[in-house]
Amino acid sequence: QPGSAFKPIIYAAAINEGFSPSSIIIDSPIIFKEKEDAFDKWKPVNFEQKFYGPTSLREALAHSRNVVTVKLMQKIGIKSSISLARNLGITSNLEENLSISLGSSGTTLYELTSAYSAFANMGRLIKPTAIRNIKNRDGEVLFTSVPEITQPISPGTAHIITSLMESVIQHGTATKVKALKRPVAGKTGTTNNYVDAWFMGYTPELVTGVWVGKDKDEPLGRNETGSRAAIPIWLQFMQEALANKPIINFPVPSDIQFLKVLSKSGDPAKFGDTDSTFEIFLQDYLPEKEQPFLSQAQEEEF
Repeated sequence: QPGSAFKPIIYAAAINEGFSPSSIIIDSPIIFKEKEDAFDKWKPVNFEQKFYGPTSLREALAHSRNVVTVKLMQKIGIKSSISLARNLGITSNLEENLSISLGSSGTTLYELTSAYSAFANMGRLIKPTAIRNIKNRDGEVLFTSVPEITQPISPGTAHIITSLMESVIQHGTATKVKALKRPVAGKTGTTNNYVDAWFMGYTPELVTGVWVGKDKDEPLGRNETGSRAAIPIWLQFMQEALANKPIINFPVPSDIQFLKVLSKSGDPAKFGDTDSTFEIFLQDYLPEKEQPFLSQAQEEEF
């Protein structure tokens, strides 16, 4: 099970539906019954066993809030989330229920890493291939693979998800990754009873996925979370893979706009509002009220 490492796909589906990083969802108790006459109930809870009230999507993904993610999927619909997952290359079975928002349906590391590559690549999904080309002993190229390229999400949606997962690194569940000292986005994943630990992460030039688990469906041990078990493996590999390579930033596509919003409510900020911050939006889903635009220099700093 991918656990919370599956959440960015749900958030991408929500961005496509008009949500933004500043959209607010109430993190509060909720109980689901599969059928009206059923005795079995499902009450999703956060890892910390707490509820946090009004929560922006940026904060929710950064701190991997389960309840907010379930409510978000309830708003956008299960089918739209599954449809996007399929377009991103997830072929494993996905149950049609809200628990898949928390990664309850199993997938492979190959599939999930491939799906994340679309977030890193301006929304383009290049189907992975094991063979780039074949040459004979004289260096003549006998075969060159032709990449299969699709565009499951827009460049803007991909960049917003990247921005959200940068917050996971900066002040969320994956702060250890800051040791890479370059722009990086990613998401941790931890399943019930610490059976699976994940970290999916990428820089502008390389995406890498790490899964830690046992051959048998057994717990890794108490508190063996994605942060504790998977990140150190990912970080060691990426530090060596990117050693002596230039530091580059994630490119900002043209369908993105930076606007100022109130930190607590996500509403458009007015001139002089002190409790405000710049947030990122799709051009087609800008807030209704006018907000101050960032200068190019401020955009680069953001």
